[in-house]
Amino acid sequence: MFTLSRRCLLALVTLAIWSASMQQADAQAQSPGLFFSHISWKLCMDTARGRGFYDPKFPLVCEQTREPGYVGFKLTTSFAIYRNPITTSTALFQDIARDVTAYQQNTGGCRDAGTCTLVMLQFPLVNNVPQTNDKLNERRIGFREGQGDASTLPNPTAQGDSSERINCLTSPGGCSSGIRFVIDSISRENPVAGTYNNPSWSYVPRMIVYAHFSFDHFFVQPTLGSPPKVYTVFFEGCCRPGTQGGTHDMVLLSGKGTPWHVRTEVVIGRDEAQYAGLPTSSFSFEPAMDIVQLPHGQNTNCQTKMTFFLQGYHPEDAFEPLTTYAHATENQMGLYKCLEHGTRNNPQSPLEPDKSTNNGQAICTLAETYRQELQRTRTGVVVNGITGRSIDYNIQNPGYRYVGIVASTQTQVPGENTQNIVLRTQVDFLVRVWETNNLVNDAPDQLTNLPPLPFYDPMLVGATANTAPTYDNPIKMECGKPKFMLNGYEEEYIRVRFRDADNGGACIQGEGLLHNQKLEWIGNTHTLPPGATMTQTMVPMQSRLWDQYVELRWQPKCEDRSTVGRFLFCFAAQDELNEGGANPILQTSLPAEYYPSFSYSSPARLQGPFMAAPAASGQCCNLLGSTECCNHVQNPSCLYVHVEPPKPNPTPPITAARGNNFNQPCLAPGVCNATTPCAGQDQSVVVEQVFELEMFSMSENDLLPLDLVVTFQDAAGNTVGTPTNMNVTKFYGCNGEWGAPGCSATRDEDNQNDVAVQIRYGAPRTVAEATFDKICVQGRQLLDDVDEEAWVETWGFAPNNDTCQVCFRLVVVDKPSFFGATQPRESNFDVRIGEERSLDIIGRGRLNRISILVLPDPGAPIGSSLTEQQIAQEPTFWTVQRTFRFAPQVGQEGQVFRVCFVVRNEDDSGSRPLYSDALCWNFRVPKLTLGWTGIGTGPESRSCEWAGERPCCPTTTVQPATVGCTQHFDVVATKYNFADQQRYTQGYPVQPFFFVQHPACTNPENCPIVLSVQGCGEGVTGPCCGNGVCDGAETGSNCPADCEPDTVSLVTETDENEFQQGSFSFSPNRQQQGRTLLVCIGAEPAAADGGAAVIVQERQACYAPSLCFIFRVDSCKYCVPQGKTLKSIARHYFLNVDWLRLYNSNPAVRDPDGLLTEEVIQVGPLYTVQSGDTLLSIAAKTRTTVRSLMENNPALPPDGMIQPDDRICVLVCSAA
Repeated sequence: MFTLSRRCLLALVTLAIWSASMQQADAQAQSPGLFFSHISWKLCMDTARGRGFYDPKFPLVCEQTREPGYVGFKLTTSFAIYRNPITTSTALFQDIARDVTAYQQNTGGCRDAGTCTLVMLQFPLVNNVPQTNDKLNERRIGFREGQGDASTLPNPTAQGDSSERINCLTSPGGCSSGIRFVIDSISRENPVAGTYNNPSWSYVPRMIVYAHFSFDHFFVQPTLGSPPKVYTVFFEGCCRPGTQGGTHDMVLLSGKGTPWHVRTEVVIGRDEAQYAGLPTSSFSFEPAMDIVQLPHGQNTNCQTKMTFFLQGYHPEDAFEPLTTYAHATENQMGLYKCLEHGTRNNPQSPLEPDKSTNNGQAICTLAETYRQELQRTRTGVVVNGITGRSIDYNIQNPGYRYVGIVASTQTQVPGENTQNIVLRTQVDFLVRVWETNNLVNDAPDQLTNLPPLPFYDPMLVGATANTAPTYDNPIKMECGKPKFMLNGYEEEYIRVRFRDADNGGACIQGEGLLHNQKLEWIGNTHTLPPGATMTQTMVPMQSRLWDQYVELRWQPKCEDRSTVGRFLFCFAAQDELNEGGANPILQTSLPAEYYPSFSYSSPARLQGPFMAAPAASGQCCNLLGSTECCNHVQNPSCLYVHVEPPKPNPTPPITAARGNNFNQPCLAPGVCNATTPCAGQDQSVVVEQVFELEMFSMSENDLLPLDLVVTFQDAAGNTVGTPTNMNVTKFYGCNGEWGAPGCSATRDEDNQNDVAVQIRYGAPRTVAEATFDKICVQGRQLLDDVDEEAWVETWGFAPNNDTCQVCFRLVVVDKPSFFGATQPRESNFDVRIGEERSLDIIGRGRLNRISILVLPDPGAPIGSSLTEQQIAQEPTFWTVQRTFRFAPQVGQEGQVFRVCFVVRNEDDSGSRPLYSDALCWNFRVPKLTLGWTGIGTGPESRSCEWAGERPCCPTTTVQPATVGCTQHFDVVATKYNFADQQRYTQGYPVQPFFFVQHPACTNPENCPIVLSVQGCGEGVTGPCCGNGVCDGAETGSNCPADCEPDTVSLVTETDENEFQQGSFSFSPNRQQQGRTLLVCIGAEPAAADGGAAVIVQERQACYAPSLCFIFRVDSCKYCVPQGKTLKSIARHYFLNVDWLRLYNSNPAVRDPDGLLTEEVIQVGPLYTVQSGDTLLSIAAKTRTTVRSLMENNPALPPDGMIQPDDRICVLVCSAA
């Protein structure tokens, strides 16, 4: 026994749809009303967006009516029943105790074979007589034209309301004999094992039954050119219970004794094209919602509202964001049953009490009272339309209160005259606030009367909010596979976890307070879809009975249409208090975490996405006098799960890897036909050798296990056993490569669509010992646990897609070979352009048909040929001889061509040919590089560095030059094989040296100065050859079109096999002074030998197609010609320059009349251009003329535009 130091307020908000409220007058069982009632719909016809309506419990619905106009409906209910009788004259179900007990006992005593059903009567029974005149208490399913309150009877002139009734053909005898609901499940609210009638059921005398009923109906379609039609389908009756006391725990604050009316609005198009912008199904408040319990603190400031969420979604993704929510009106919550339009065919006429179907008397004599009661249901209730399905609810007063919600989905009719249509689906439910007082002196046995307190954590967010399983980011599954997938993680189960809300040990330090409290059960709040299972044994978390979980597993069947699509899985838990617990020791220090939680957890890979996060504040509210508030937003403990339909399943291809003597056979996907696959594609194996073949198959769809079945046949086509020395090995997950990482000898769900087989056969010693003729292979998808007939009926195609059986002969034979004068395998031959190489090939074999063939891979090069075959018969074998010839052509230089030959041997029977081992030769067509030396005869001589066994002389050099001075060079060009850099002496004689036209030296690594002589043309800027001006690096040798001939000499002296030698001399003229010139000497073989094509044209450090000289010609310096004096030089070259000025500018000259030949003299100073200088200003400063400056500085631009720091040769006082 224990006491609590303060009053404890437990506010339990019970969310349950209470669409009807009729009681059963059975002595053992009574039903005070439906907890949940909701109508959803879907078109019967298949559309591009999915399959039509299907319910495996009602297979006749829509079975034969899958065309426009037919709609399938599902009426889902849940209701509470009590053991103790309730005094009433109305009966909702017929013999409910019998049906519920039969379902619980599962003894085969249900009304229908294999299915447990409940019969809801259309009219209440009095002495077993239906009260057909009792229109108020009548339960009926019907429809009206139009939407909601503005709808009218389909046939206003008909008597009564017969025209609006829907004949429930799926219920035996129609609706008049009762609507036959299928029992889906029964809650575990009673803590005692056994059946409903167990007399020891001592507290919580209530259980909740979940059931549903499906039916279809045809609606008149719109005519051509008309907009879609809208109908309202409803289920209604009377009445909700009045205030009940005692064991029934019912204190109604609103809606007492009112009728109920559940409706949904259906849009009917003419054909599938008109449904382009319309939904083909309704919003669904499913699955049926059970009890959601929320804590509330004792602080009076907290007793204002709590927030919870509705369970539901729109099955079509496009319409989910177009759905909004609002509070239902009194008419939508049930008052409409009492009303009808004053003018029955005018939807705009006022609604009045309905007297037409009750002998002129109003059906509801208390219609205004009902209106007032239903108005009270809206007090203190707010629907938050911004956040979606969240509801803020006032919980100040204990008791029951009805809440009605309408989900409105907006759409637009396609076509020119667009029209908005808003389809509404309503639901009303019961909210319960329950308060327990004066617990201070209660005894433990009295505490057993406390109701169960399951607790839900609202936030299924994991690490961040965007990882939560939501409508837009559901947990995904593929039909046929038992795996839950979210955010890149997957697992075969989900752990459903609850923590006990009122266990003091979870909040108070130590395990003292209420430590004997524990969870009794965790379960689903609705019927699980077919194949889904929940473990019944709860596993404690960290050995704590108040923190436990169970596991959910599911493998949805592809052939069951009801397991494909979007689902909500919702869960609840119940605790219990064990008697005899120790007295608690109250503690005042609270730990940081106490927020009884509900979560979906799994192994470490999935804990992030599924694990719930505890609240950050108010964690110990509602316990032991805590003044903290508990206004946490509560989500229903539900998960969105989306099951994908089966993927496309094309025929799995079969491929084969290389094996001994194996060429790819005709193993390919396709439809089997009369032609035997792979006929004539026989294989062979030589006696006493091994034949190996690896075959692979991978199906695009990994739902079904794939197998490669290998069989053997004799020559007559009969199947025989596995031959001796034949080994067949299978692996899985090889991804087309035998022995690749991931290959496994064990098949599992991850590799079952990827199979490899290795066939290894050791041939016998003789051909006669072979015991089989053919090997046959077929890829088969295995139908493990798949109902093939149901699959075909559901999807219209077979689940599996096997390949053809492909067979090929494996013939044991001898092997042909090469012999005689044939060159060895892997020989290498050098063949240059202009040369032909001939090689003889000889083969032999034991069969009379023999030939030598070139293998297509790599084939034979252009310029090769093979002579006709010469066949001869020897005593024990046949021989064949052919000659292979190869003459390379221009364009093949620098390449290596591999040519392979085989000997093919066969007889006249048409059996698989035999092939020898391949004979392969390599033909190399050389490409040359040129190494250069250009050694001057004077002090300008260059050194030449050696690299290995060959010199590495610069291919470009910079030479100073002076006008009138002649430079001489000995030039040598040496040939090297580009492939190995060895000297080449086998041909390609080099022709005489020549000057390269338009030379270029543009690689800074090999060109001390980057220069080029470019031809004039489109896009060329700057100096160019062809513009009529000798400028840039141009000379008479490289651009005769613009420049006068140079003083130059180029002589080829010797023509050796491996090198070319000659001499080169150059003397710059007066017009070249101050310029940098580029002169290149080239060499190449004759055109018949390939010409320039056989020379590597790239300029490198040690070799190049030409030897280049960069001459930097001095300004204001001249070489003295033979026999000249200063006076003759001044008169001949400079005219108006006094020879004394030359004499004064050259102090080293002692005798002006005795100059040395090629002695360099200075003809004037070099002036450095300053900022602001012009040729005119410089001429004025130096007493010369602009013309003189231009003549003595040919490197100046023609326009005379000079730049600072330019150097100009000046003949001072030359204007005198």
